[in-house]
Amino acid sequence: MNNLKECLSIDQMEYLQKHGINIDCGSAIIYKISENPVYCGYSRNIVVVDSYINNYLDQYPSFTLQDILQLLPKQIVDTYNGYRLTIEFPYNEFWVGYTHYETREILKGCYGDSLIDATYKMLCWCIENGYVKQKQRII
Repeated sequence: MNNLKECLSIDQMEYLQKHGINIDCGSAIIYKISENPVYCGYSRNIVVVDSYINNYLDQYPSFTLQDILQLLPKQIVDTYNGYRLTIEFPYNEFWVGYTHYETREILKGCYGDSLIDATYKMLCWCIENGYVKQKQRII
């Protein structure tokens, strides 16, 4: 289980941008420091939060778990039902979803090896189904 992941990958951020999310407000920056997949025994990308580095080839904004949680609706309400954002850890996997206020019926849920990946999957579903507020999108 990889629950040490701190931010979304470049591919995940590109998907969000393609679907209208403003990614410029990400709390983390991924710096590309080498063209090689491995540089001095380390990954060619370095993730930095609340800081910066010099001598990089390119940089990409990235979302942390907190950024994703701020984008997700805390509740989804339709004509007859209300569902709240729920985070659980059953069976050594993270689960993020929307459960009914009273019956705990599941509207939608997503599993992931890391909390940030499960939350990202839930954000994608919310975007695709129109639950993310328009002010959070690029207009």
